Amino acid sequence: MQIKSFKTISSVNLIILTKLILTSLILITTLTLSVANASTKKWPLFNKGEVRYLKMIKVYDISLYSPNTLTADNILNENISKCLKLDYAVNLTEDKFRLATSKILKRQHSIEFLEKIKKPLDLLQSSMKSVKKGDIYSLCYNGKSQTMRLDLNNNNLIEIKSAELAKAYLGIWLSKNKPISTPLFRKLFDVNTQK
Repeated sequence: MQIKSFKTISSVNLIILTKLILTSLILITTLTLSVANASTKKWPLFNKGEVRYLKMIKVYDISLYSPNTLTADNILNENISKCLKLDYAVNLTEDKFRLATSKILKRQHSIEFLEKIKKPLDLLQSSMKSVKKGDIYSLCYNGKSQTMRLDLNNNNLIEIKSAELAKAYLGIWLSKNKPISTPLFRKLFDVNTQK
């Protein structure tokens, strides 16, 4: 009889121990993600601007954060950490994101390059959600881990390890080569040259 109760106690203890270990792992994972997200929140604001459609309708305010010293020349280097936060002033569906980003990426890059980043780009695009006025997308790149993270209203949607994807996708706003908005690019980097 004692042996049975010892086995029962051992089984109960094993279940409790397993639950404690799983709870600890979940807590550690949550804290790690929170710390990763918190580090981008502590990055200093580099500059901000806005994107307008047809120069009249404000689509979103955009803020650029980085722990690094930024210039228009180094912003897309793979070792430079950066974060864009887009605070939406209008409602947009995910198909509008795909249409706009595809159009700009095709304008900026060769078909061969876009084919090279197709898999991570498709993963990122499929993670996009519709936004309402007041929603905030954050697109952050960690230069050390070469990982890009997409959040919507501080909820992580996806993390992708790809410096090439980050350079191309963040380049939609931050590239000298036909960015989404030349006035925005000039404002972010205090560039006064006319083309």
